[in-house]
Amino acid sequence: MKPRFTILVEDYNVPLHPWIFWNEVFGDINYELTGRGIYVDNLYVFEKEKVTWGPIHERFAGSGNYFEKQMNNDDKFVSRIVSNQLASFRKINIFVNKLLAADLRKISNKKLFVWYDEFHKTWVDCGRLAGIPPYMDMSDDKLSDRVKISLGKCLKDKNNLESIFSRLTTPLGDTYLYKEQIAVLSCLVNWKKKAEVWGAFIKSKATNGLSKEILRDLNKLAKNFGWMQFYYDGQAAGIEYYYDLLKRHKKNPNQALLNKQNEKITLKKYQEKLMKSLDKDLQKQISALKEFSYIKELRKEIQIYRMNFAMQKWFQEAARRLYCTATLIKYLFPDEIKAWLLKGKQPSVDELNKRYDCLAVLQVNGKEVFCTGKQALKHKELFFAVDTNISERQELKGNTAYPGKVRGVVKIVNALSDLNKFQEGDILVSFSTNPSLVPAMNKAAAIITNTGGVTCHAAIVSRELKTPCIIGTKIATKVLHDGDLVEVDADKGIVKIIK
Repeated sequence: MKPRFTILVEDYNVPLHPWIFWNEVFGDINYELTGRGIYVDNLYVFEKEKVTWGPIHERFAGSGNYFEKQMNNDDKFVSRIVSNQLASFRKINIFVNKLLAADLRKISNKKLFVWYDEFHKTWVDCGRLAGIPPYMDMSDDKLSDRVKISLGKCLKDKNNLESIFSRLTTPLGDTYLYKEQIAVLSCLVNWKKKAEVWGAFIKSKATNGLSKEILRDLNKLAKNFGWMQFYYDGQAAGIEYYYDLLKRHKKNPNQALLNKQNEKITLKKYQEKLMKSLDKDLQKQISALKEFSYIKELRKEIQIYRMNFAMQKWFQEAARRLYCTATLIKYLFPDEIKAWLLKGKQPSVDELNKRYDCLAVLQVNGKEVFCTGKQALKHKELFFAVDTNISERQELKGNTAYPGKVRGVVKIVNALSDLNKFQEGDILVSFSTNPSLVPAMNKAAAIITNTGGVTCHAAIVSRELKTPCIIGTKIATKVLHDGDLVEVDADKGIVKIIK
């Protein structure tokens, strides 16, 4: 009997590397962590810029249930995961700083492999425990869904359950996204203190002709935070992006900065007051979700966006030696990179092109097999089809990531190529958001996704941007179309099609 996989991710700008490293986490590492019990079998299908991924639901959810029991029986379970992840982030930042300062063009293939090997080991070391929060809150058997039901039974104000749950599970720790927002607003506040600088900025229409001081600050923002939009195989944000961002925040930056600095103080008081009315078990679960939200977003920022941004330098150098593009190099398997750089077994660029066009990677019981072309596409039949039932549908239901109620025009945004059509105030609808879509997220009146829980990218970003957001609709990109006028009631998790 063929295995069947449940789609959890459909995303763009995702090549084989470093996604393939997850197989080590889902395979032998998870088998070990679950007491030699569970391999998370999974299937990836890569089609040019897009990846479709899903595990066997019983294996994935079973791992989540295993770790949830550990959490319930061990008061230090969550804190150990957080401590482990923070230590891993420090190691990654050390590696990134070394790599960015290195000259790779003059080193031998063997030394080039040493850099790759350190990247590989550092990534997997971070991923070792990073899979636990997704296991617990990414499948259809979400911890967050069950916690929300329990919370609803305790609340007098049941009509605002979605909004209350969102606020309770919002993390208080500082992510790089939060730091970026503070830096942007601080930049505007500093400029506004200088009449000449502020006047020049307000009158400007583009980055051409700006003063040295303004360009210096824009370059600093790009250097410190531009990597946050790189994702797996994208582009870092440059000064033009930050110029546009600053222009959008030019109205009353002093008040905006003060509000941003005070919002976590207000939120902390709200959380503390409400948590006192809940029983200890529910408090523990809500606290775990909040910690997982924080650590998961910080992990994405450091392990994925920052590390991949730095490793682009390595892939470009490897590509120079193989006479192909850096993107194609990312379709090599780890063993092939080792055989090439240490033993001289040169990969076939033609084969890499085939993998880029279409590649399926199947992992069962820790063993990988892969294929390309029509055979790879046939593997998509192993995914369970989502029951869209879209005929005559005028309403969608999902989970609230950030509350609010707005109307607007739908724009489907999944890839970088979709950004040009997005306008200020549109409703962003996506499979699942990623950093390359942040320019559109900044402009969105609301955000709607097919997938995700309270720890997903869309949830974290929408809370930072204070943008109404509904996640986990499963079928938003199937039901909604560009140009649809919709009402997004994120207080209740409902999307209504008006016309």
